[in-house]
Amino acid sequence: MKLPNFLKRKTFSQKHPRITIEDYCKMYPENADYARSIANRPGVVEAGFLYWDPKDNPESWGGPWDGNMVLYRIIDHTKTGRPLKTTLELWNDRKNYEMRTTFNYPRAAMARAGMSTDYPNNSYWVRPFVDEEGVSHPDQLCTYSEMTDEEIAKVRAVMTEEEIVETEITQMRELADKSSDPRREVSVEKPFSLRLFGNDDCSYEHVYKPAAGYLTPIVNLMLGLPRWKWIEKFCSFTY
Repeated sequence: MKLPNFLKRKTFSQKHPRITIEDYCKMYPENADYARSIANRPGVVEAGFLYWDPKDNPESWGGPWDGNMVLYRIIDHTKTGRPLKTTLELWNDRKNYEMRTTFNYPRAAMARAGMSTDYPNNSYWVRPFVDEEGVSHPDQLCTYSEMTDEEIAKVRAVMTEEEIVETEITQMRELADKSSDPRREVSVEKPFSLRLFGNDDCSYEHVYKPAAGYLTPIVNLMLGLPRWKWIEKFCSFTY
């Protein structure tokens, strides 16, 4: 896909400059290795830097880079070599996790069932690592936190009615959290992602189906003010 002519220039406008990764690296060579490591990933179709107004920079934004720039990266996840799941599959995975994770069950009930999650009495959960092929590695121990149907039944059998209500409320709250919304994750329906990187292990991601071209969100981000409102509405915090 060819880039629109106005996006081939270094500057979209005087107020919203956009430059390439290499041009930025020439200006700030001390950041070059980190910038290139972010940009050079499988499936990347576009990467560069956008000028970010320091006034539009809340505390939760771990940026900008030197020069008041923010690195952006667009990935076509159909070209990464990794299979994609549908939105419904992602949602079912999330529900399954919240129903099984020990973090959503009362510690006291876990202990009464003989499955304490508190250190150093959590040896029940320290098990050999099992890889994606289903092969167990006894020499590689790790801590598990997802219960089987049998383990869930064992814990629920010793739970009080109040603990059952507490657990189910916790599970529903976790599923209702915005970060659990599969519509905000890369999927078969939305295989493209735009990620904005700050300089302090902080980034935000927008996933989408490029009906009008894969650069559409970049154009919206350049034109839309204030930008932070765009991030709050369309992006998820990634780390």
